[in-house]
Amino acid sequence: YKHIADPIGTKEPSFSLIPSVIYFLTAKSIYIIVNYNIKYFENMIGRKTSNQIASLIYEKTMNLSSSARMKYSEGEIMNFIQIDADSLGPFFYDFAKIIVFPFQFGMYMYMLFNFFGMSFTFGFALFCVLMTISFMVQKMYVKSQFTYLQHKDSRMKLTSQTFHMLKVLKLYAWENEFEGRINKCREIELHSMKKI
Repeated sequence: YKHIADPIGTKEPSFSLIPSVIYFLTAKSIYIIVNYNIKYFENMIGRKTSNQIASLIYEKTMNLSSSARMKYSEGEIMNFIQIDADSLGPFFYDFAKIIVFPFQFGMYMYMLFNFFGMSFTFGFALFCVLMTISFMVQKMYVKSQFTYLQHKDSRMKLTSQTFHMLKVLKLYAWENEFEGRINKCREIELHSMKKI
């Protein structure tokens, strides 16, 4: 009767399910709490750094001489404050990942090579091809963003000039002319933004 009920002769598992679930949930809870705190401090450091750099740029702008103001347009200064300062925030968000990534990558490659053997090389070759394509796409994106920022600089420069000469524009009734120029610059800027 025993061989009919259990023909293969299976044995009871050597581990208990309930302690394993408790260990898993405990480890996952600790990971979530630690990861949440790390993300919080990374975001706080990144935001504080971006705000400090933006305030330093703004303070430097207030102390610029007339010759230095001729070197940088107001559009470029606004880009420094709004975009370049904010772009440093994600660097601090991902700073720990940048440090750990080479070790993780090397360890994963070693483990995959041990598990799959020589067939791993085909997957690694495909990975290299995809990384090359991703790098080329990223390079095109950076180029498009640079063009967009140049168009934004020209629009901001024209807008600030219009505000500075508002009385003259009203006196000679040039509002429509300058409005057309600003709208044209804005259309070029939006066109370059769509490419991104």
